Amino acid sequence: MKRSILFFLSLFLLAGCGESVPDYMVKIEGGTFKIGNNGGRKEERPAHRVTVNDFYISKFEVYQALYDSIMNKNPSHFKGSKLPVETVTWFDAIEFCNALSQAEGLSPAYAINSQRIIWDKTSLGYRLPTEAEWEFAAKGGKNDITSTFSGSNDINDIAWHIKNSSLKTHNVGEKSANELGLYDMSGNVLEWIWDWYSDYPEKYVNNPKGPFEGDKKVLRGGAWNVNHSKHRINFRTSEETGFKKNSIGFRIVKNVK
Repeated sequence: MKRSILFFLSLFLLAGCGESVPDYMVKIEGGTFKIGNNGGRKEERPAHRVTVNDFYISKFEVYQALYDSIMNKNPSHFKGSKLPVETVTWFDAIEFCNALSQAEGLSPAYAINSQRIIWDKTSLGYRLPTEAEWEFAAKGGKNDITSTFSGSNDINDIAWHIKNSSLKTHNVGEKSANELGLYDMSGNVLEWIWDWYSDYPEKYVNNPKGPFEGDKKVLRGGAWNVNHSKHRINFRTSEETGFKKNSIGFRIVKNVK
């Protein structure tokens, strides 16, 4: 625990309004945008307008040194301190969020009751992004960028994918960032999302958080072992909460005070 506390004290900065957050978190000004793609796969339709509030999101996918400093273990197949943590279940990601919150003296965002996870939406603790928050950030927030991938139309500028990855993960932040300074939103590893997977609604939704229950959780962002079509900003897939693979990790968000 002492090692974890020292690690995080070295990362803190003052973020305004008296709120301190690690310098790997970026503040995103909320707004209204169109999520989905009417010209895309069935899972991406229909495109519809949603609004998200301000939030913080990590610049990087959670990397192994950070994960290990909090959880005292590293489940990853590909080992390296700045490689993204992978081979983690959705529940592993939830537990990390709570442990990181507790290490920083924050109220955890999640109450864990056996296999049921209850999200305290007023908490300032760390959590997984909603699908709307993730896509909003991938599109550059209020910039509402229309590029195919997050930050560029050229996948090689911003993503590790099956044709350039040498079939392994790479250190976070090695490719170019998107317009908000976020790295690997396309490529490297897929990222767990809070929402249960379901078809998109047809009408406007304010701060969508997905259905109350479901069979699988959403994954976003593409990975080192898939082709360019699965790195598109609108691409969505899903897996069961206990599933893990060496191409699946996560990034974190938190509410703005």
